[in-house]
Amino acid sequence: MASDSPCTEKSWLALAGAGIGPESMTVGLIELARCADRVVVETYTLPGSDWVLEALAPLAGNRIERADRSVLEEGAARLVRDAMGRRVLVVAPGDPLIATTHRSILVTASRLGVRTIVLPGVSGVCVAKAYAGLDYYKYGRTLTLPGPWRMVKPYSVLLGLAQNLCFGMHTLLLLDIDPATGRQLEPCEGLRLLAGLEAEAGVSLLRDLEVLIVERAGLPGSRVSLARGLDGACGLPPVRAPASVVVPGRLAPYEAEALEALAGVSARGNQGLSSVACQIVEALSE
Repeated sequence: MASDSPCTEKSWLALAGAGIGPESMTVGLIELARCADRVVVETYTLPGSDWVLEALAPLAGNRIERADRSVLEEGAARLVRDAMGRRVLVVAPGDPLIATTHRSILVTASRLGVRTIVLPGVSGVCVAKAYAGLDYYKYGRTLTLPGPWRMVKPYSVLLGLAQNLCFGMHTLLLLDIDPATGRQLEPCEGLRLLAGLEAEAGVSLLRDLEVLIVERAGLPGSRVSLARGLDGACGLPPVRAPASVVVPGRLAPYEAEALEALAGVSARGNQGLSSVACQIVEALSE
């Protein structure tokens, strides 16, 4: 073990990403799991991520524990205080600083003068964006389709999607997770919610929208399916988590070629809906 290894130190709080599967776990994470006095694993931000616990259990033994939101969010201060005298490792699937609130733990630790370590992991969000072959730099704002359990009308999601399409940019739509059951929202459910908002606002976009359903990107059994319109998305079989929806904007020839070669789908993109999207932006921004 290197002399400058964190494992030679008495106390710290480390925030580490486990990646998208056991094969993407880093050597750094494995080292910290072996020497940490307490290993706290969260599996609620990504469906099907119990594998993190299973992979780390042989390394951490009885020092490992599953954490819910109350431990990492409401109880962040208690967690940080524990790291004042011990080595505490917090592990999240994917990358812990992308699409989560875990950064608040680092802020709390900084305020209390606790030594912090950050180990990034392979991000499911980044993999989903790039997996089908679309240009990563042509994505606009990432959005989340909320489940009916949120009891909200996400006009901001419809507006964000329209803004991205108005500028010809691609959109990654993350699918919400039911905190009570751990079930991930089906694409059809989320898109139907947006369709209802369209009807209320007197606009129409989803009827002709081309979408890509990305399932288990970067994992065994991965798949990309193409659907045109809400009916097409709702006609697909149930998705296998983790999954997300990609809405192509303006497709360059090299992107269409990559989609065909890598995902086996022949997409045309949604550049024809750009003017409609711009009108929706105006209508929803009034």
